[in-house]
Amino acid sequence: MSEPEKTDQRDKVDNKLIENKPDAGRPPRRRTSPAKREVHAQIGRQLRSIYDDVLNQPIPDRFLDLLLKLEDDKRDK
Repeated sequence: MSEPEKTDQRDKVDNKLIENKPDAGRPPRRRTSPAKREVHAQIGRQLRSIYDDVLNQPIPDRFLDLLLKLEDDKRDK
């Protein structure tokens, strides 16, 4: 799937989530306008972009050292 297709698919999912969000015990909300849905979808794309960048960053050495120490302690028990 190409990047534009992925973006379109994500937008559709975002819009469905916005439209079908359950509101337990609350009065029904008015439908979200198409312009507002587009704003929400754009925010979702931007957040995904930020989180994707964070996920692709290397794990700092100090965290790897801590993980290795935890694994060693677990083996010793």
